[in-house]
Amino acid sequence: MLMDWAAGHGVLVRWQPGQNWAYIDGPPAAVATAFAVPVHNYRSPDGQVFYASAQQPAVPASLARQVRDLGRILTFNPIRRLHGPAPLDVPHGGPGGGLSPDQLRTAYNADPLGTTGEGQTVAFIEGFGEDGYTKDDLATYVHRYPRLGPFNLLAPINGRPGKPEGETEMDLEVVHAIAPRAQLVIVDIDHTPGDNVMESLANVFSTIDRRFPGAVVSASMGFGCDSLWKPTDTLPLKSVLAAAEGRGMSVFESSGDNGGFECKWVNAAHDPKDWSGPPTDEDKGVDPIASMWEITDVGGTTLSTYQSGKWAAEESWVDVPMQEGTGGGPSALYSRPPFQSTVSSPVDATNRLTPDVAADADPSTGAAVYLAGQWAKGGGTSQSAPIWAGLTALMNEYLSSRGGHAIGDANPVLYQVAASGARPAFHDVILGGNCVYNAAVGYDVVTGLGTPDTDALVHDILDSQLGVGPNGRAQP
Repeated sequence: MLMDWAAGHGVLVRWQPGQNWAYIDGPPAAVATAFAVPVHNYRSPDGQVFYASAQQPAVPASLARQVRDLGRILTFNPIRRLHGPAPLDVPHGGPGGGLSPDQLRTAYNADPLGTTGEGQTVAFIEGFGEDGYTKDDLATYVHRYPRLGPFNLLAPINGRPGKPEGETEMDLEVVHAIAPRAQLVIVDIDHTPGDNVMESLANVFSTIDRRFPGAVVSASMGFGCDSLWKPTDTLPLKSVLAAAEGRGMSVFESSGDNGGFECKWVNAAHDPKDWSGPPTDEDKGVDPIASMWEITDVGGTTLSTYQSGKWAAEESWVDVPMQEGTGGGPSALYSRPPFQSTVSSPVDATNRLTPDVAADADPSTGAAVYLAGQWAKGGGTSQSAPIWAGLTALMNEYLSSRGGHAIGDANPVLYQVAASGARPAFHDVILGGNCVYNAAVGYDVVTGLGTPDTDALVHDILDSQLGVGPNGRAQP
């Protein structure tokens, strides 16, 4: 019936047996007629041409028995790189004032594991080949930290990286600092104007799952505002992620660097004056991909350490005058997942809360990185996500060597440990906030469960995997 309906309206249905969704493509005029809504062409200030419906269409009456819901009629591409790090001259242990690899691992107590990421793969989702790396930059980084050894870097997938602009090199160097023996691979989003963004992302994760089952994935991209989409739009991606995480994949995504105003960038795309103006309630929002149940949303902190790198304190990363800082808040797109049943927030009682966890994101306290020919400090939640990816590679190696298994879908594991683990696995970040919400004792929508004590966390996870109780004895 759906195929016949589509053929009669001049649109195309793409569907595969077993899937509970289908894509409908067609020229704007045909889509408008098929769904009885106005569809117009638009041009964003950055030159992107897209079409969108002026209102959300209803399911056609003739399809009511076969189709439950419709996604958005929208070809706008919201994908963007987050803010890159900037060189700063605040003294610390590494070149350019950043944390050295030893200090970074020490800060999050990863050294007691004795692992290096051996046998693990970390995949980085990057955007359209616009940013890249040079072998000379990576060689300079390794020359400064020779104990790490060379990068185990595979050829990029879906394209050739472009001119280095900071993001990709920071991702690679931060993970190499933490898990130097891990295999690293860059996977570009294969997306052209007019393509369905969610389909492009589903294809990227399918590629990673097929070629590197059980990989740890780090994504430091921004995917716009949750108010742009409906849950139905994300069904293809949810299906791919569920299957991949069943085979051991873990996915960490940056929460965003706009301090809880992730929708401001989208609003400014329609009216550039909005970017320099004061924020409004319409600017509040979270990233629609990072806030999916299947993705671990990583917020950002300002990290304080002793000279050795040992953790001293953390507070939420925020720069209010610049409207920058860790993302976070309730999702307007997704309901509260079962794994968050153990946490509460005065901000919202029914929707998905973000972020899940956090790590260092302040450009004044970041890791030492060598970017485009100069030493700098890492920064932004673009640094937080690869920190968690690198630490997870270490934990997966440790778990596998002791009778456990890869973490896989991390959120249920992390919330279970936070609620009932025998050890204090998280640093509870209670100071500061972002531009919208304040940090608090326990879970909050600024830094989530907190930042990791990796040694305590991996032992709590292993206890859970092996069925060992807080007293060290096997649970019945």
